[in-house]
Amino acid sequence: MNCVVRTWLLGAISDDLADSVSERGGSARAIWLAIESQFLGNRTTRALYADQEFRAFSQGDLSVIDYCRRFKRMAEDLRDLGQPISEETLVLNIIRGLNERFSALGLHLRRSTPFPSFLQVRDDLRLEELTMAKAPPAAALTALSGSSTGGSGGSNPPTPAPPRPPQQQDSAPKTPQQSASNSGGGGFQRGKRGGKCFNKGGGGRGSSAGGASGNASGGGSSSPATAPPTGTSFYNPWTGAIYMWPGPRAPMPPRAAPPAQHQTYVAGPPGQWAGQWGVPSPIAPLSPGWDQQALAAQFQTMSLQQPPQQDWYFDTGATTHMASDAGILSTSTIPSSHSPSSIIVGNGNLLPVVSTGSTVLPHNLHLNKVLVSPNLIKNLISVRQFTIDNNCTVEFDPFGCSVKDLPTRNEIVRCNSSGPLYPLQLPASALLASSTSSLWHQRLGHPGHEVLSRLAHSSAIRCNKSASNSICHACQLGRHVRLPFHMSSSRASRPFELIHCDLWTSLVTSVSGHKYYLVILDDFSHYLWTFPLRLKSDTFSTLSDFFSYVRTQFNTSVQGLQCDNGREFDNSSSRIFFLANDVRLRMSCPHTSPHNGKAEHIICSINNVVRSLLFQASIPPGFGLPHLTLLHIS
Repeated sequence: MNCVVRTWLLGAISDDLADSVSERGGSARAIWLAIESQFLGNRTTRALYADQEFRAFSQGDLSVIDYCRRFKRMAEDLRDLGQPISEETLVLNIIRGLNERFSALGLHLRRSTPFPSFLQVRDDLRLEELTMAKAPPAAALTALSGSSTGGSGGSNPPTPAPPRPPQQQDSAPKTPQQSASNSGGGGFQRGKRGGKCFNKGGGGRGSSAGGASGNASGGGSSSPATAPPTGTSFYNPWTGAIYMWPGPRAPMPPRAAPPAQHQTYVAGPPGQWAGQWGVPSPIAPLSPGWDQQALAAQFQTMSLQQPPQQDWYFDTGATTHMASDAGILSTSTIPSSHSPSSIIVGNGNLLPVVSTGSTVLPHNLHLNKVLVSPNLIKNLISVRQFTIDNNCTVEFDPFGCSVKDLPTRNEIVRCNSSGPLYPLQLPASALLASSTSSLWHQRLGHPGHEVLSRLAHSSAIRCNKSASNSICHACQLGRHVRLPFHMSSSRASRPFELIHCDLWTSLVTSVSGHKYYLVILDDFSHYLWTFPLRLKSDTFSTLSDFFSYVRTQFNTSVQGLQCDNGREFDNSSSRIFFLANDVRLRMSCPHTSPHNGKAEHIICSINNVVRSLLFQASIPPGFGLPHLTLLHIS
């Protein structure tokens, strides 16, 4: 055996390691101890250096896969050295060592709740890396030039120098050589300051570029630099006074002229130096005006969410009645396939129809086929449909409108109006009458029918329909304290395959001293046994006697027992007994008596029968438990 283990050890390691640990004639144990010394020798020092490398490692130019693999390998090495690294520490060090490309994602991962795992962080970083690889390249550097087209230049513009803060540019007093610019054929001047400046001269274009020497050539006059030709109205680009509004800018108040200075425009990507030196970011030019038609169209398509209104307004252009709230209608239903699905308003927009209904206004005026759309602002009455449904006429005059009966020409209602519309003004009490009892039931917090009847008789509310006997589904759900239990259709296939047990406590002790009784119900035959008990602790002995009784009288054994989680059934003695007799114990969850429903129902039935017998015979309650024996015998 020693040779077999020795051969296996030497074959499982590398040749270099085998040469260093093997000895002629050495045992397998000696080789194993040498290998262990190789890997676990100087464990503390190696763990210190490995931990230092783990906490100082950074991504650099590594890809996300290689970076995470290196961290995972270092964590496994520390675990082999007896210094395990938790997953949270591993994730935090991975986020710490990310390069600046993943700084935003790293901040998001640190604040994630719950804290992400190693695999989640690796997947998120890999996805971010793929997204960056698919992103378009950065925009090329663009130079912002403030020169306008003038005379022809004679030389190519020099290479721009690195930008400088504006507060440091040209702050020293200028010498004649520094302030002069060439105006004859594009003269060129070199100064001692960095930066690049293009100034319009008298007859050409002069340029000044930073350099080491101060020689100058050409001649001419200099003028202050002008602002860059952009669409925004900069008063001074270094003060941040930017006025953006369509159209011409309002005249500025008079300001003191700033001291003459050269304006320097930085070369670089747009907005690169805005946060560092205070340089305003370039802004796209704005059009001199705005599209008035588009602005008007946006205002026309806006919907104002106002509170539901009870008032109705006559509209001769509406083809049907329209309302914004189904609560003001007597009945409302879901739109059928024959009903319109939308309403076309004056500007051609479509308003969705959510329901249809009808209502009865005072003076027996009917509004049928009312379309309900929440986006409507006013409730509209179609004059055409109103006159057909009510066999009436509507007459309009400068002071209001009148609704008259068509055959008799008698006035039904007069509505005065002082505004631009013709409302159908009704008394407030009449508006309350347009609500059904079911609607009042919902508004008042789902009270009972008796409460609604008392409110209706006291004239607190008015309903145009009698109280409905329909069951409110919301009331049923709101009054349930727990979810309903489903009816069980399971049934045992033979006697004593499953029995149901429960213990009932009587409020009155019987004359024989019994206060409890045990109920045992066979699931197959529904045969019932009842056992009066003086103490709860007698339950176990009664059950064991019953099991012996079944084994003796029926030549079979009880296979399963269903009960609640009472301690009279769930104790050490009972469990040992059930295990010894191969009985499957099924207990219901705490406070869920319906799980033991068959035993609970049979107890209720027995109590009802016993109480009825006691009342019939005028026997005191103390004789209730003896009736159980009579009931069992009968």
